[in-house]
Amino acid sequence: MQHTNPDSVSLFLKISKDPIINGVSFLIGFLGFILAIIFYTKSRKVKKPIYWMKTFELLKGEEKFSKMSILYEGTQITTVSLTKIVFFNAGNETIDSGDIAQNDPLRIEIGGGTKILDKDIIYVKNKANNFRLEETGQNNILNIKFDYLDKEEGGVFQITHTGASPDAINLKGSIKGVSHILKRKNNGKLFYDICFSAIIMMLAFFVTTTHFHWQLKILIYAIIVSVLWIMFSKFPSGSVTRKYDNKI
Repeated sequence: MQHTNPDSVSLFLKISKDPIINGVSFLIGFLGFILAIIFYTKSRKVKKPIYWMKTFELLKGEEKFSKMSILYEGTQITTVSLTKIVFFNAGNETIDSGDIAQNDPLRIEIGGGTKILDKDIIYVKNKANNFRLEETGQNNILNIKFDYLDKEEGGVFQITHTGASPDAINLKGSIKGVSHILKRKNNGKLFYDICFSAIIMMLAFFVTTTHFHWQLKILIYAIIVSVLWIMFSKFPSGSVTRKYDNKI
């Protein structure tokens, strides 16, 4: 039977109580936790359709052109707007045409008695996607069709219509494996970046001013940062969205 060397036990206890060694061990565990969260969110296979739009008012009200009238198919119209819609797959898993529900197709829908006057596709990242807009027989709905969308692939649509409010325009539909199609507000990514930075600064202030043990402070910081990372990772990076913003 072997006996434990008292000197070895004493050395082990001494090392385990060393604040520098404890601190380094804790920081290694902390970094491992953060990296595990980052690698998990990066490696997950997800379909992430996202869209946003900008509306430009071209004509509103007869008072602007009292001596001129505009007709569309023989009917006078007093309001004309142009809406550009960005739609692409921000995820890392391909969206196939077969993923779109037949009973709830992917479509652009304009409410409030608005009529679609004209349509066009002004940009596609990959022509092989075979993007197209198809009429449905209703003058306020257009179906969006494509063969597939790989990561960061999508397009920009241009719709001319009689609507005045951009809130009346929506992109609807159901895609297999997707809970909902994410809508980014104008300058939405910038807004979330600012919020994220503000939260981090407030969190740093909280951690440094409380009377918690420093290890507990770092643990709290790690948990909150990880949760925020998961929440905000659903939004595409600014470098990706800018490519599409430049097209509208």
